[in-house]
Amino acid sequence: MDTIGNNIRQISPTGRYYQDPAWSRDSNEVFFVSWKENGKKQSEIYAYNLTDGTLREVFDPHKPLYAPDVSPDGKWLVFVSTYSGFLNLFQVGIDGYNLQQLTQQTQVNYMDPAWSPDGKWITFVAEGDAANTLYLYSVETKKSYPLLSLPGLRSPSWRP
Repeated sequence: MDTIGNNIRQISPTGRYYQDPAWSRDSNEVFFVSWKENGKKQSEIYAYNLTDGTLREVFDPHKPLYAPDVSPDGKWLVFVSTYSGFLNLFQVGIDGYNLQQLTQQTQVNYMDPAWSPDGKWITFVAEGDAANTLYLYSVETKKSYPLLSLPGLRSPSWRP
């Protein structure tokens, strides 16, 4: 829809479940998770191009994935997936190639990744029993740093 709520249009095909939309930095594409209705917990990342109205499958890991976010340079998607058992952070090129596992968690689930505006950091949340912990992941050093633990902490975001 436009900024005043008019000209509403559906951008996803019918017959699936969708969640976690994320805008490209140039606002030309919307990336989102699409769930298959085949009785298995499988999802893919799709991109809808607002300029030409095309829809393309970006990545299908054959495992559940959640919460994609687009890097500031527009080249990468970070997301969480059970690809390795627990929910860990992964990144893949927006062309669907060069999958990389960023974290190696085997005790708790990670969720809600978000790129910093300069592309040097990714925030995410580790789900805990009593509280969730906000982390920073350094893209350069590939290390994670805990920042803050609070009950119910979710969905971090950056503001320039």
